[in-house]
Amino acid sequence: MEIFKKPFVQVTVPPFKKQNSQNVIKAEKLLDLIKDEEFKKAIITHYGLSSLDFYINIGNIDTAYNYVEYVSNKYEYINNLWSNNNHVKASFLASEENDSKAELYFDFEFLYNKEDGVTYNDIKAKVEYDSSSQFYNDRELSKYINYLKSKNNKSLSSIRDRNILIDDVNDSWKKHYARNPKSILERRFKFLKDKQGNYYLKSISSKFYKEYGVSFCFVIAMLALHKAMENDKGLNLDINTLSLNESKIDIIVSSGNAVFIEEIGQFISSSILINNNDLGNKSLSFTHSLKLTPLQNDENKIYLFPKFKSNELKYKISTSHKSDVFDVLSVFDNLSSVIHSNDEYIKDFKTIATTNTPDQLRQKIEEKILNSNAFKGVHKLKDLFKRSPVQHVDNLAKLLEICQRAEMIDMDYDLKFKLRYWISDILLYGKSN
Repeated sequence: MEIFKKPFVQVTVPPFKKQNSQNVIKAEKLLDLIKDEEFKKAIITHYGLSSLDFYINIGNIDTAYNYVEYVSNKYEYINNLWSNNNHVKASFLASEENDSKAELYFDFEFLYNKEDGVTYNDIKAKVEYDSSSQFYNDRELSKYINYLKSKNNKSLSSIRDRNILIDDVNDSWKKHYARNPKSILERRFKFLKDKQGNYYLKSISSKFYKEYGVSFCFVIAMLALHKAMENDKGLNLDINTLSLNESKIDIIVSSGNAVFIEEIGQFISSSILINNNDLGNKSLSFTHSLKLTPLQNDENKIYLFPKFKSNELKYKISTSHKSDVFDVLSVFDNLSSVIHSNDEYIKDFKTIATTNTPDQLRQKIEEKILNSNAFKGVHKLKDLFKRSPVQHVDNLAKLLEICQRAEMIDMDYDLKFKLRYWISDILLYGKSN
């Protein structure tokens, strides 16, 4: 798929409205995404699935499945290889895309699989994500290694210069381990292997880590939502957005039971952001949100994330990758209560316009964007919230329209995620801190 052309980048899939979804998938096909037989048995037991010969009706589920299946099969996942940290040597190589760009690699003298006893010798893996920091954190070297890796490092003009310095690091720790054998640690390394046989170090984790990956998150979320719809025949759900790569997934599912708020000229429906990040010991989680659209079935939308009081339903529920599989499945049973949690909040939403004037809120969003280095290159976003003679924001409906246009700007997913929360805090609570 063309959208996944750049490796290890989380991307948002094209609008579902244009993809001719059938909105249905057979349970047997959905469960085929789970390769771990222990997990599959646990899922079948937890949901009491005596048969997989039934269909799940959730808007866009079949199209979303195709993307999840694609990223899940793009690489081989190798999650149980171990080695000691004194058998790992770092080096820099030129990037395949750009000869002047340096890429960090780890050379593993050997790795072994504790489950089958197989040993792998002389594996070279490109270091991806935050795995270099995970390796060097306990030595207080992460900052220095990031300095050597930096593509904008003007003081290191060549890959040779970087390798001279990284060799010094390798040699110093080799001597340290010889003097202090007790400092040698066993580490668990997680790899991705592509179709050409290249290895990529994804992360370093503990022995307690369980591989609840992208497919696992998608499958249990769909089954939990199916269960909610079975218990409430009036509930209709659609997958509105999907952002993913081989290690991370974010799904926003919204209720089809939208409420029109005349004061702001918007339809509001309850939504859930479901996500999973399987790098390190991150968690699976879901967060209550509100979807606002000018028309009931409009692609122009924005998501707000209200914070409920401590004595009410938690607005975010998460579970660790160290949790037992049945504990994770039990946590996801709460999806049904979260999707119904916005009824009272919709009433309160009508009072937003009285808290701040719309132009004050626009100004706070503009200031937040301008004061952040992260959004320096996103020029369309800055222009969107800029005050101008032709753009006078005198009501909340106009401001929401601007926010909806911001949601459609093509930008890095992590930036979009940050922008959503900033806009939420400002629109709902008038906060810009």
